[in-house]
Order: sequence, then C-alpha cells, then structure tokens
Amino acid sequence: MRKFLLVLAIFPEFCLSLSALAAPRLLHELHLEEGRWQISSFRAPDLTRGERYPTRVETRSYESESEAQEALSQLHAGQPPLSESSRPEEQALINPALWNSNLARLTTSSTQGLWRPTQDWSLEWEKRYAEWVQNEVAPEFFQDLNMSVDCADVAYSLRFIFSRLNGLRIGVRLAGSRVLFTHAAYDRRWSRLPTHADWRQDRRFRAALEFLLDNTYTASLIQDSYPVKISPESITAGTHFMDFTTYRNAAHTWIVFRTQTQGSGLPVEMACASEPKQPWVLMRNPFLDDATEHSPKRGGFLKLRWLSPSGKALIAGNRMPDYSLEQYDPAFVAEKGTLGLSTQFRINSTPDIALLFRRHMEGIRSSVATRSYLVQTGYEICNDDETDCAPGGRDYEDYSTPSRDRRIAANIAVARAMMAQFGPELVAIWDGMLRWSAVSLEPNRHLTFGEVIRIWESGLYSSDPRDPPLRRWGLSE
Repeated sequence: MRKFLLVLAIFPEFCLSLSALAAPRLLHELHLEEGRWQISSFRAPDLTRGERYPTRVETRSYESESEAQEALSQLHAGQPPLSESSRPEEQALINPALWNSNLARLTTSSTQGLWRPTQDWSLEWEKRYAEWVQNEVAPEFFQDLNMSVDCADVAYSLRFIFSRLNGLRIGVRLAGSRVLFTHAAYDRRWSRLPTHADWRQDRRFRAALEFLLDNTYTASLIQDSYPVKISPESITAGTHFMDFTTYRNAAHTWIVFRTQTQGSGLPVEMACASEPKQPWVLMRNPFLDDATEHSPKRGGFLKLRWLSPSGKALIAGNRMPDYSLEQYDPAFVAEKGTLGLSTQFRINSTPDIALLFRRHMEGIRSSVATRSYLVQTGYEICNDDETDCAPGGRDYEDYSTPSRDRRIAANIAVARAMMAQFGPELVAIWDGMLRWSAVSLEPNRHLTFGEVIRIWESGLYSSDPRDPPLRRWGLSE
C-alpha cells in the first residue's frame, strides 16, 4: 500500500476514486503491418509494480480491413468506454499529454534514466548519424548482436543506439497510447538493472530498447516522422522510407543504407528487416519504387522528429529544419516516370543504370531466398500436431508471405519496365540472370531464377504456410 500511495503522490492529478476490483480495460488500435490488418491491445501500467508505461499484451491478425473493423467494434462493445475511467493508471491510455507531463517531471536523477543526455539533436547531429549508419552499420549488425528486429525496429533501434552512444536527448511515442518514451524512461521493469559504458553490455538500456520495440510498429513510426526534401543533404543514410501502398495492401519500412552522390554508382541503396522478428542480416536493394503517384498518406522518405526543449512532446514536423512536401509534387515523380528513378537521378545525376538493374535483380533473388527459408520453416511448424497454425494466429502470420509475394511481383514488373525504358544492355543482363539457381527443393529439385519469374507472373504460387513446399512454389495443385 505504501508503494501505491507514493505513486499517487508523484501523479497528484490522478488521485481519483479507485475501483481496485474492477476489471482492467484495454486500449485497442487497428493498424496495417506487413500486409496484415491487425488489432493491438494495450494495458495500463501497473503502478503498484513501479510501471510507468502502457504495454502491448496481444496482437490479432485479420484477412481484411472490414473483418478487422468488425472485430474492433466487438472489442469496444465488450468493455465500458475508457473515457469514463476513474482508474489513475488508465489515464496513460486516454490522456497521454497529461501523463507525459508527469513523466517529464518524474526522473530527476540521471541514474534512473537510460543515459545522461548532454546534447540535443541538430542538423549537425543528423549529419553525424548518417555518417555512422553509412560507415559503421553493416548488413550483419543485428545478427552480430543476436538482436531480433522487424522492419520498423531497424529505424527505431539505430536511432536510439546512436543517441545512447552520443548522449543525445530523444523521444518517440508508444503505439496505441502515444505516451512519450525518452532517454529518461524510468520503469521498474528495467530501471533496477545495471548499466555499462558499452551499450552492448548495458542491461538497462537493452531491456528498455526491447520494451520499446515490442510496443511500437510501422503505424506508430510514421506518426512520429516528417517528410524531407529529395536532395543529397536530406536523403542520407538512416533516413527511413515508409510504404502504406493501398493497392499492395502493405505497410513496410526501409532505411536508406548507403548513398553515393558523386560519380557513377548507386545513388540510393535501401536496407530492411522483415517478419518474423529475428536477428536478420539486412536485405539490400537499390531504391526503385515503381509508384507513378505519391502522397503523404502513402508515407515516403521521412525522418524522426526531435524531442522538444520541454521534454514533454515532439517538435511538430513542419517546424523541423529540412521539412518539405516536394516529394509529393507530381512534377517530381514525372521527372523520370517513377518515384524510384526520379529519386536516384535527383541524388546523383549520373547513376550507373546497368548496376542499378543488376542490384535490383540480385535483390529479387535475395527476397526469393528468404522466402525459401520461410516456406520450409513455416511448413515444419504448421504441420506440427502441437501447433495451432490457423489464419490470424502468430505462427500463421509469421510464415505466410502475401506481402512479400506482392513485393516480389512488383519488383519483377519494375525490372521489365526498366528493360523497356533503357534497352538492350539490361535485356542482356536479364537473360544471363534467368539461368541462376534460385530455390532448392526436395527431393533433388531446383528452380532457376527464370522459372521463379514465370511462376510469379502466372500467379501459381501459394502464400499459405500450411501448404507443402511444392505447392508454395507453384509446382503442384
């Protein structure tokens, strides 16, 4: 009881009448993630246990947006409105501004937070961050750390790790509640853990970062981001690109991994992780997005907003120094016909088109290889008698591949469009790559890259993880 009263003293605005025996209510949020409509549910922090932040407790997946909307309506009907809550801790779910204000006042000792901040983000620090990603972050970065990530986690984790290395103030908002999570995050789930000068061995920081990644996703990342100008100064390593393409029914995050602004080469190379969360080697592709129209609702090239001087909110996107809506101007996309090519030529006016095409094809092959792992692993898991692999369940969602399969198809279409635009040199590269070995199947069966392309363009593949591998690759009914 003494601990509970102490928490209420820290948060005096929340000293309301309590109903200690009332069932806790959850905050539910509908979002699109990696081609799946999902509902994530969040509980309020348990103040008696020293918690300060809402926590995601469940995520359910649905085949369509309409099915998810119906499920969301049923969840809301099953509990009283959160707006009528008299539980202090549930204010974290319904009044994040007030909760953030109290959290900002809560941590007065640097030993309670994650690190001691000495700097604010600035354009100079954005430049240093880009140099760090470009020169220090290898494709094996997360694998070497044995750190499990998905696509949005890459953007969040690199930004927090760099801030931790350089003593920068940083904040992002948690999914669902929009409660601010900063360098000063204090919560008994990690704040009693030891720290270390080396962030890799800093148990407090690593535990807090894991909590952050578990309680954010693509839909929360875009809300804390702002669009930037398509220029060599703004499209730098560490910038993220988000795709909420309606016709692909997808939601995915890449980061700019490498840039080359002079000479003949790859102006913009992207990297990403995927689902399920695991210590991925980052998958790399040149940026060749095939969009002929682009809007803020779709996403685009974005950067994270800085923490305001008060520490209670993020600076508005349109007040960030390199804020720009230029990328959404139809005239920009029209420069070279697609968003991808227009971006490449804007960053470097002399890109190596043959190299762009070859790396794009290699990226498709890499995506096919990753899919091969998911197909085999998913089939083994989903055909285990002890596994529930029904649609909407965790295992089904981890190993089904509808979003990945649509991206492979879209990238094949990009390759064909580039051959039509740039001519015989690319056709020769294409013809040579069709003979590559792409997929190994049992028993003693292999698919060439050309066979995979034919299967995709014919729509013969299956995205269902319960199907046998031959069916997944379009080789049986």
